[in-house]
Amino acid sequence: MTLQSIPKFARCAAAAAALAGALAAGAQAAEWQPTKPVEIIVPAGAGGASDQMARVIQSIISKYQLMKQPTIIQIKGGSSGAEGAMDVQESKGDPHKVLVAFSLIYTLPMATGLPLEWRKMNPVR
Repeated sequence: MTLQSIPKFARCAAAAAALAGALAAGAQAAEWQPTKPVEIIVPAGAGGASDQMARVIQSIISKYQLMKQPTIIQIKGGSSGAEGAMDVQESKGDPHKVLVAFSLIYTLPMATGLPLEWRKMNPVR
């Protein structure tokens, strides 16, 4: 799957959302710079919507040189996404890991009893 195979509207919407988030952070974002590569954790299978969103975010960061460090996409869809979600939760306080979240963070704990506590995760603003 290529970036061009994603519908133009979806690409524009994703880019606008990512850029709005980056601009909204404003001075706060300028204060922090990563000291090592940033991992974007995708708790789903390769090629799906979450993977596509992560790759759009990665391309925007790269295109506009928003960080000096590289971004690395990690596909961790094992156990219906539990592998990726728990990886981020267990890395509490590590600003170099970002989770591309979707309804999994709410439904997986209910369906499986997984000790995932989404309320303790910090959203990127």
